[in-house]
Amino acid sequence: TELAEQLPLLKEADVALHAITSEPGDVTARLAARDAKDLGFPVHSASARELHAEPFDALYIEKTQEASKFGDDYTDYEMIQPALLVVDRSGAVVQQWSWSTMAEEPKSEMTEVLTETGRVMKMVMARPVPGDILASVLEGRPVKLGPYPVAWLE
Repeated sequence: TELAEQLPLLKEADVALHAITSEPGDVTARLAARDAKDLGFPVHSASARELHAEPFDALYIEKTQEASKFGDDYTDYEMIQPALLVVDRSGAVVQQWSWSTMAEEPKSEMTEVLTETGRVMKMVMARPVPGDILASVLEGRPVKLGPYPVAWLE
């Protein structure tokens, strides 16, 4: 994946990547079952507010995910829409992106958003471009957005 390709560059720049999900249960086992067991970074499962930066309401959008409809050991939970936060060693947020920080309204899956390249996509597909994360931090600017996953568009 494009993010996996960036891991050596991030590591070289002394940047650690961690994923946090509010999905309960053994998320790493579910990822492994989907052939995504060796991501190259840790995945933490935490309740909606346990490991997230403050101010919570300014950064995140919560939505009930009725995951029990997927069967197995899935349970319903409060999902947090995608976000990217870069924090320094002291824990201070130095860069942030989430649906809450985007200008478009309403903050909804089907709201159309415009990327820096002029591409229009649905908010649900908007993600930081992995290849721009390090550069944007070093340059002190917002990260570029693009569709994710790109395969959805092909």
